[in-house]
Amino acid sequence: MCEANVFIIKDNKEQLIMEGAFIIKKDGDTWYFQNIFGEQEIVKGNVKEIDLIAHKITIFPISD
Repeated sequence: MCEANVFIIKDNKEQLIMEGAFIIKKDGDTWYFQNIFGEQEIVKGNVKEIDLIAHKITIFPISD
C-alpha cells in the first residue's frame, strides 16, 4: 500500500501525529492528512522531508 506516517517537529524532535495517511492535500500553508479509518489531521506548516521509501512525511509547524 502507498501510505505514509506523518511526523511534526516539536522541541527539535519528531512526534508521530498520524499513521498510514493515504490522502494528503495542501491549501496554502495548511496540510490535510487522512487515513483509511477516516481519521484526519490538519497541520499548518512546511514540509521538511517526504521519504517515500520509508513511508514518512515530516512537517515543521507554523505558529499562528
